Amino acid sequence: MSLLKAIKAQLGLSSTATQNFTLTAEAQDGTMKLARGNAGATTQDILTVGADGKVTATQGYLGDGSGLTGISSPITTKLVTDSTDIVLNDIASSYNNVGSSFSISIPVSGEIRISPDTFRLRADGATTTTACFGIRIGTTNYWPSYTQVVSGVGPTLNYMSTLQVSASNTNDYIEADGAGISSYATVIVVKLPIQGKSIPTGTQTVQLISARSSAGACSFRGTAKPTRVTIEFVSAA
Repeated sequence: MSLLKAIKAQLGLSSTATQNFTLTAEAQDGTMKLARGNAGATTQDILTVGADGKVTATQGYLGDGSGLTGISSPITTKLVTDSTDIVLNDIASSYNNVGSSFSISIPVSGEIRISPDTFRLRADGATTTTACFGIRIGTTNYWPSYTQVVSGVGPTLNYMSTLQVSASNTNDYIEADGAGISSYATVIVVKLPIQGKSIPTGTQTVQLISARSSAGACSFRGTAKPTRVTIEFVSAA
C-alpha cells in the first residue's frame, strides 16, 4: 500500500482555470481550503475548514441549510472589545483603532453589520458631536454613507453617525448596556453593503475603527465601561 502526501492538489485539467478546483492545506496550521482555479492561482474561495474543525461555505449555499451538517451559518459574528480610553480623531482626516484586528472570510455579496453593545462615550467639550464605527481593510477605511442623528440635535452629517452626544453639558456621559441608553443618544446598526462599498472579499484582516465629526471632541471611556461592538458578516446567499 502506497501513501501519497501533498499540501496542495489541483482537481481538473481544463484549459479554463475557473473550471478547475484546488484543495490546499499549505498554511500548515490545521486549516484547509477548497478554491476555484488552478493550484497557485485560485480565483474564488468555496469552502474553508478552520483549525477548530468548523466548515465555512464562503459563497453561501442554496436553500436554508437545514439539511446540512457542519456548514456554518450565513452570518459570521465577531465581538470586539476595547478596555482603553480612546480620544476620537476627526473623521475628515483620521480614525482610531478599536480593539484588535482579526482575520475573517468576507462573503462576495451581502452586508457587514456593526452594532455597539456596551460603551461609555463622553463629550469632552461644549459642542454637540457624533461618533461613528466603520472597518479598515488594508489601507482603506469603510464608513457608512447615510445620516442618522437625533431629531433636532446636532449638525446634519453626510457620512454617518451611530452615536451622538448632547452638548447640553460638558462631560456628558452617554452609556449603553444592552437596551439601556441615555435619551441624549441614538444607537443604530451600521450596515455596510459589501458590493456597494467595493469591500474586498475572501480572507481579509479587518480592523474595527471609529472617529468623530469635526463638530466637537469626544472619547470612549473604556477603562470605566469597556467598548464592546458586535460585527456580523452576512452572506446574501
